[in-house]
Amino acid sequence: MGKFWQSLSTPYKILVAVAMVLAFVLVLAQSGVKLGGLPLPGAISREEKRLEDLQRTFKRLQKDRRQLEEDLDHLRSAARPFWSVEGRLPAAEVQSQFDKLARRARVTIQSVGAPQVHKVSEQVRSVELAVRFRGTMREVARLLAELEKSDRPFYWLSLNIRPDSLRDPKGVSLTGKIQALVLSPEAARMISGGLGAQAQEEAPRP
Repeated sequence: MGKFWQSLSTPYKILVAVAMVLAFVLVLAQSGVKLGGLPLPGAISREEKRLEDLQRTFKRLQKDRRQLEEDLDHLRSAARPFWSVEGRLPAAEVQSQFDKLARRARVTIQSVGAPQVHKVSEQVRSVELAVRFRGTMREVARLLAELEKSDRPFYWLSLNIRPDSLRDPKGVSLTGKIQALVLSPEAARMISGGLGAQAQEEAPRP
């Protein structure tokens, strides 16, 4: 076969090579194989480049996600003085929490003014309660202690404790105004990790 091939002239060699290619294509066509589906070198190179691009994108998104989680951790630390209220009006939630702490302290509050809500910023509202209470110093101490250790912090804007009578004191009178700082629903959702969960869902798989 080798001697026969060498004996052929160049034009005949070209003709035979073309005939072999055509025969190969004809066999593929009859077998139902599409030429576009063959793993040709150019297609393989393109797929390798596409895979490398996807891997780089995935690594970048992983880095962005880690940075987002760190930012959320910092936000959660900064948000500890603030309340997150879901499903209720902030004023009603603050008053309900104060009433619960007063019951826990075993005191009866004579007067609690209607909650006053003030806008501090786009993300924060201030809820204020005017409080008047008369009792023993021990009861006042229990109430102050419950407010101090509450997971949802209260702040005294004003506080006045004095004897309930100048001539014949039998207890003390407390008057003051307390404040709770409440996050907007959007800020609360962001700090609770909503953005982090969204970034996790949108991250492509390699």
